[in-house]
Amino acid sequence: MASMFLQASYGQVINKAYFIVKTGTNVFVGKTFNNKTGAILDNSGNIHYNADLINNGTMTLSANANTASGTSYFDSPSYSGATVNAIQQIYGTTNKVVFGNLTLNMTDASSKGVLVADNMELVVEKSVTLTAGDLRLTNEAQLIQLHTGVDVNSGTKALLRDQQGKSSAYTYNDWSSPVGGATAGQYSLSEILYDGTDASINAFIPMQVQFISGNGYNGIPAVINGLGMVTTPLEINRRWLYKFDNKPDNDYNSWAYIGDTGTLLAGEGYTMKGDGATTSNQNYVFKGKPNDGDINLTLSAGNDYLVGNPYPSAIDGNAFINDNLSVADGGNATTSVIDGTLYFWDHFGGGTHYLKSYDGGYGMYTKLGGTPAVDNDIRIANTGNISPNTPKRYIPVAQGFFVVANSGLAGSGTITFKNSQRIFKTEASGSSLFLKPNKASKAKTTATTNGNPAIRLQFDSPDGWHRELLLGFNSNTTDHFDIGYDGELIEDNPEDMYWLIDSSKYVIQGVKDLNLNRTVPLGLKIDKAGIAGIKIKKLKNIPSNTQLYIKDNATGQTSNLKESDYQVSLASGLYNNRFSLVFKPTETLNVTNEVIAKDILIYYSKENHAIEIKNNSSYKVNGIELYNYLGQTIKVWHKNLNNKNLSLPVNSASGLYILTINTTKGQANKKVIIE
Repeated sequence: MASMFLQASYGQVINKAYFIVKTGTNVFVGKTFNNKTGAILDNSGNIHYNADLINNGTMTLSANANTASGTSYFDSPSYSGATVNAIQQIYGTTNKVVFGNLTLNMTDASSKGVLVADNMELVVEKSVTLTAGDLRLTNEAQLIQLHTGVDVNSGTKALLRDQQGKSSAYTYNDWSSPVGGATAGQYSLSEILYDGTDASINAFIPMQVQFISGNGYNGIPAVINGLGMVTTPLEINRRWLYKFDNKPDNDYNSWAYIGDTGTLLAGEGYTMKGDGATTSNQNYVFKGKPNDGDINLTLSAGNDYLVGNPYPSAIDGNAFINDNLSVADGGNATTSVIDGTLYFWDHFGGGTHYLKSYDGGYGMYTKLGGTPAVDNDIRIANTGNISPNTPKRYIPVAQGFFVVANSGLAGSGTITFKNSQRIFKTEASGSSLFLKPNKASKAKTTATTNGNPAIRLQFDSPDGWHRELLLGFNSNTTDHFDIGYDGELIEDNPEDMYWLIDSSKYVIQGVKDLNLNRTVPLGLKIDKAGIAGIKIKKLKNIPSNTQLYIKDNATGQTSNLKESDYQVSLASGLYNNRFSLVFKPTETLNVTNEVIAKDILIYYSKENHAIEIKNNSSYKVNGIELYNYLGQTIKVWHKNLNNKNLSLPVNSASGLYILTINTTKGQANKKVIIE
């Protein structure tokens, strides 16, 4: 095997062109290696780094990650007179570094490990071997492995990766771990969780988080000295450490206590409250063997599972959804295991351990996008607040989330995480979001960015409840339920708004295209009589000349949301047939109203207690709705409407009503007095 030794006694190795290490070749670099701007480093052999790697150029990938043979070693130098760096670093203006395989073998007693700079994408095509020295991912640095199949990592040393959660001792985050413990495929919190308060100045030797009971169920912040170093680590109250591992849907009693020593499988999530520090966020360090390869969990029919991103990099939520849906449902699996929606707990207020005073709920994500959480537990006295956080496509390191078994799942299926889901996306970029305090903008915008068109509406109820709805336009969707795209409403709030798809309620809905003749039904639930409002929250890739209207089917009137927010006075009740989002005003939609109306005669028969209809038109009637003067739906008819003479029994109080007749030609609204 050929070998090469490169040492610059007072300088560094600089590659300004094309540096190739062929298979079977060993290259030993005694000082810093600098891959300059425009240069290419191509390693199919073995490079031994004894100092820093600075990458300002390009590092090539193998043709097949599964057969990548080149290894990049970070070693303690052994030649005479060498300077030993306790910490070797990887950094550079090009934030992507590529290795075929990576081995740390820093055997000198003074060596701590390799520090990967913030915002660096460390790509290892195949294996990571941590023989001597730890691998430290600073802040938002991420490790991505490209091979397929099972875990190929080894070694007794550790990877360390930061993540920040809410500091409040009263507030939950849902977590997972990017690293494992002593037993393959599992971990306990007492093994892998460390205090990251002083991580910026003490990257390699964090103190382990301590776990306590008592103290009013609160945690205790770290004690730091004048240099900013932790002298006493933060303490987490073990009272709030739970998992929900493949248990019946919506069964509060199925939460399983894990404490700090209970076992969690790779890919499982857990709940944890903060330490009570005065800062809004607390930094934690996960330390252990980096998770890699396929990670599988069993989900049974009718159950939910609190899972989480198991890797030390972001994962693509769309790829995760596709890997857990069948090919027939647009995915990659043989069976659709999940319902196609990811649910993210967001505890955004409360300041108490009393459940009835929590402000929190579940944000949702489908392949169309995410929607923020509102208070949603019907057992407790909610405020109806809406979170400023919206789940994004790319799920950050250590973020936990719920999946729900597909309603068609028979027996059980396998939830699958794969390396192919891993992707480099930082939280700072705005494309990846850990659900912690966030100054998200509530401003209305018409930004035109990449991706399919989308409309976000916000509902403000008379009693102070709120809801954000997402309507996405995607060629893979239909006007019916589309798994992986449509997100069903899972709460039963006193007041709410939702899309109606085949009479079911949804927070996220996909439709095929932006058709100006399209009508998108809306449902409203009102508990306290008063003014309800609907407004545009955000538009994406919607042409500036496209108008949005709320149509009131009771009156036939439309209101332009681009000109002003819509407000309507409503009595308590359900309004599942009254309102729609449309893209043309009434006069355009109902050009045939008068023509239809004059050929359809109606009157109320006091003797028969029925509305009598004589259809003299040539149009087929396919639906009739009766509304009271407040616009509330009284009755709906959808069957047996083809006769020219119809008798529709009603048993309603005397008064003025509006009858909406839907025909194949259009719609007609007629007033009828019931006596």
